[in-house]
This record gives sequence, C-alpha cells and structure tokens, in this order.
Amino acid sequence: MSDLTPKQERFCREYIKDGNGTQAAIRAGYATSGADVQAIRLLGNARIQAYMDELKREQAERLEISADRIVQEIASIAFESITDVIEFDANGVTLKSSKKLPKRTKSAINSVSVTVNPKTGDVKTQVKMHDELAALEKLMKKFNLYPKEMAVLEALGLLLNEGMATTDQARVVADGIKDIEARIRGLSGGESESDTD
Repeated sequence: MSDLTPKQERFCREYIKDGNGTQAAIRAGYATSGADVQAIRLLGNARIQAYMDELKREQAERLEISADRIVQEIASIAFESITDVIEFDANGVTLKSSKKLPKRTKSAINSVSVTVNPKTGDVKTQVKMHDELAALEKLMKKFNLYPKEMAVLEALGLLLNEGMATTDQARVVADGIKDIEARIRGLSGGESESDTD
C-alpha cells in the first residue's frame, strides 16, 4: 500500500486508464474548476509517479503486455502500406488473399467491408488501414525523436510544488499544451483507404 491519500491513489488509478490528467483529477473527486492545474501538481509529485509506475507494472503483468510487443504492433501499423493488401494496375484493383498476408500486415488493417449493389450485383470492397501517421507519432514519442509533452508537464509540476510558478502560470502552459495537441491531432487525421470493385 502507498503512503498517498485515498484521493491521490484514485487519481493514479484514473490517470493510468487514459493518461488524461484533468479528467483523472475530476474522476478522483477533485474540483472541476482548476482540475487541470491540480493534475499538473499531482503529476509533479514523485510519490504519485512512483505509485503510478507500480500500478502500470501490475497492469502490464496482468495483461501480459511488454514494451517490445507494443512497439512491434505499432511498427506494423506505421510501416505497412495499402499496397501490402491490394494490387492495382491499369486493369483495376485486386484484393490480396488474407491467407497469404503476414500477421504484421493483418495488424495494420483497420477494417474490410464488402457492399453489393442490389440493382447491378456489382461488388465493392473497401479496405481501411489504421492511421499510419498516428502510429509514427507514437514511435517518435517512444524513441524520443521529438520532445514529449510529459516532460513539460513534469517540469511544470515541479515548479508549482517548489512555489516557483503560480497556478495562473501553470494554467496558461496547460492550455497552450492542449492547443498544440489539438493542432497535431488535426494534422494526423487521415487514414489510408482503398476501394476495389
């Protein structure tokens, strides 16, 4: 058992569900007003970080998740191409047999749907791949290929806990990070799709 308060422990359990500090703080019972700043303060606390690490280790063991396994799946999504699933030339588009596709290619497929036109009997097959840009972004974060948001939040939490930053300053930074995240999500919205007839 940790030396945290029940509310802090609840924050930790809620935070590891989705990584959203503001929502974790609200679900843990902190006031909605100022939950974003409270989350930053909590995330800057070394005891809270240690408890969350413990919870994450337990969760990974329970689900038999390893970092290598996750990275391998994300890499499958990032580096597979729609042409690993279909072939096309001047005569049209042909879907490759799923029996011949390697597991990594199958992992990169989001969905396959088949529609039959009742009037003409034409069959339309649509293949949608998982979001390649999102997978690449996850790999970039994993391998520190660009600065991580978490490092900024941790530093801000430390500044708050040491009294070197005010709550208003923390709110401005947190709002700026949210704005940047929204812009990044807007850039990586496209998924690869292909239709075959």
